[in-house]
Amino acid sequence: MRQDEKHPDSIVLLGLTLLFLLLGMFVGQLLAAWCSAQVSGNVFAGAVEVSALSTADCNWIRLSLLLTNTFAFAVPGLLVAWLVLGDQRTSFFGLHRSVPYRGWALAAAFFVASLPVVAYSLWWNQQLDLPELLQGMEEGANRLLEAIFTFDSWLEFPLTFLAVAIAPAIGEELIFRGILQKQLERGTGSGWLAVLLTAAIFSAIHLQFAGFVPRFLLGVILGAIYLWTRNLWVPIVIHLLHNGVQVTAAFATEDYQFEPEMSEAPSAWLALAGLVAAVAAGWLLHRARPEEEAAFAE
Repeated sequence: MRQDEKHPDSIVLLGLTLLFLLLGMFVGQLLAAWCSAQVSGNVFAGAVEVSALSTADCNWIRLSLLLTNTFAFAVPGLLVAWLVLGDQRTSFFGLHRSVPYRGWALAAAFFVASLPVVAYSLWWNQQLDLPELLQGMEEGANRLLEAIFTFDSWLEFPLTFLAVAIAPAIGEELIFRGILQKQLERGTGSGWLAVLLTAAIFSAIHLQFAGFVPRFLLGVILGAIYLWTRNLWVPIVIHLLHNGVQVTAAFATEDYQFEPEMSEAPSAWLALAGLVAAVAAGWLLHRARPEEEAAFAE
């Protein structure tokens, strides 16, 4: 980092971030609970089938998810950016740093090539026997996802896109990659250790353990992209496109599942090919990383 760019102390920054997160989660949960109370039946607990929900019920569930994602991550991240970092937010997140078209293309190629590996890890994760309590949580979460991805008209698409694609892409990348990963790298002196720790926290906080491993891998992939490009816009855009494509696929395709139940293992050869392609794209992206500010640690 150049000497004229002095950012807040890591402890102060993390402390304020945690405070904003706790307040945001509290407000988000209150608003989400109010939205859930408008739904005719507790779909999360299985008291009513998703097929019995009205369009209004599904929209209340979508609004609940949007408020949760917005207040839990996006609002705290933006508060830190504007109130704590102030005019330094652009340099702090690397938003000023130019990423050439080749860098964007390599980041996208790295992400797409990794998806067969993520899919294989999802199948493997689903083979694990979870405790009964966690199984109940998974079933409830799956019912909510089914309701969110059940469309009766195109009017439901914008709200779903906001809740599933835009809010998480901005909020989660600001908090996890932009702040937590950067501070962990500064504290440990290791970029890859910071990527792994952040990805583990990123996956655990979702409380969906049948998808812990693939979500962890997605966190590693997004973290590596930020580590190599040093510009937070890159993982934000890729995260948004990844979730946005799934929302669009759900809108265009009946019976779409965000995290499908896999009775058979995906092709191991395809996963291996994806791994080789991802390593190649990642190596090229690493070689093309900015020379200045080669590390977050100071």
